[in-house]
Amino acid sequence: MLYITWLVPVLEQFPRSQRFLLGDRLQSLALDLMDVLVEAQYRKSPRAELQRANLLLEKQRLLWRVAYNLRLADVRRYEHAAREIDDIGRRLGAWLKRLGPSTA
Repeated sequence: MLYITWLVPVLEQFPRSQRFLLGDRLQSLALDLMDVLVEAQYRKSPRAELQRANLLLEKQRLLWRVAYNLRLADVRRYEHAAREIDDIGRRLGAWLKRLGPSTA
């Protein structure tokens, strides 16, 4: 996942106080997202995992906004993160659409 390989070195540049708070949270969410997507690939009906992935993406969007507002990330990095997260979101949406309407 390209997002994670980009994310880790960026988070290492956060100030020490935030690297272990906000940085760790962003990294954990990204790794959780990767785990959920792997699980979804092997499920007969992955809808629950994909919905969980969408929630993890939304949490990352909010944390990136916080990082930008606290000036931990410059506009270039913030925009790159937003594009990556949006791209992943579009792919999740397409996957969910292929599954058809929810039966719940």
